Amino acid sequence: MINLDTDHSQRIEIQNPTPVLAEHKLWPSQVQHNCKTGSLVETASGDILAAWYGAEGSVKGNTALWIARNTSGKWQQPELVRKYEGQNVWNPVFVKKADGNLALFFRSYYPEGGDTHRYKRSFTYCMIHSSDEGKNWSEDTILPQGITGASKCSPLILSDTSWLVPSSVPLDNENHRAVLLHTADEGKNWTTYDPIVREDATEQMTEPCLVQTKDKTVHIFLRNRQKQEENRRVMHATFDLATKKVSVATPINVENPDTGVDVVCLPDGRLLMAANPCTKGRSPLSLLVSSDNGVNWEKFMDLETGKGSFSQPALLLANDGKIHAIYSFWHNESHEKNIKHLVLKI
Repeated sequence: MINLDTDHSQRIEIQNPTPVLAEHKLWPSQVQHNCKTGSLVETASGDILAAWYGAEGSVKGNTALWIARNTSGKWQQPELVRKYEGQNVWNPVFVKKADGNLALFFRSYYPEGGDTHRYKRSFTYCMIHSSDEGKNWSEDTILPQGITGASKCSPLILSDTSWLVPSSVPLDNENHRAVLLHTADEGKNWTTYDPIVREDATEQMTEPCLVQTKDKTVHIFLRNRQKQEENRRVMHATFDLATKKVSVATPINVENPDTGVDVVCLPDGRLLMAANPCTKGRSPLSLLVSSDNGVNWEKFMDLETGKGSFSQPALLLANDGKIHAIYSFWHNESHEKNIKHLVLKI
């Protein structure tokens, strides 16, 4: 049921005892064409912001950048933040700076050939800033040549307040290059570290996710682009903050059908991952936990198991200890396309 007086999301009643405390659909009608997540951030005052891209409604069209705000558990109407005539906007990623202010990475492009071939697109990589918790945003800052910004998951803010940014670049039809970027001045100047590679020196990985465990190790989890089903596993590497070197990426025991993942560190030190643990398709979408810093993983619960595409999750550990998750919810039988939000206590 949609209650436009108090909550502009579609609230879903939770009936049985479950770690899921609340569910919402962020688009206030059944279909938003080509909507995909997305990123989450908690503001200094405790609001939760969700960003995603999608068309302006059920009619096919160029995708735009949207942000919705959750205040005291209630979602406000999604706001159109960026739209460019004839262009698509993709992959918004929040940054919460050390001072509590916000930045947002995204990319835009002019579709070529009916928008059927993603790797022939010429992207413009951008960043915008907000000093009022996302109510207003600066003009676009176009990133320097060769700097692609965050590709899916939020940067890690280091102890010196600099940013370690997980990024990736499409090289051609088959190959992606996953890299880490570093900026000490909020994007004015950049350092690009060595590409992340496998043991055989190949790449074919994208959309790295960063998480720092209690021992201060920086872990990297990556979407696997390999075609062979037997090789489709989430990849894992580490980054040495002292030497600025990335380890060789190796597979973990979580299947991956070429979809993005996200990982957060829980207060008790366990890692929580949202992923599609299968070798093809985008269902189920599940939460998995690791008690050994990402070496081994066990399924905690399924978020979605139906027929459809449930993917590109983003996770946030809020200051109150609750987990927020958003993901693309495309249901085959109902033909619904939406952004789904969950609140969990784990």
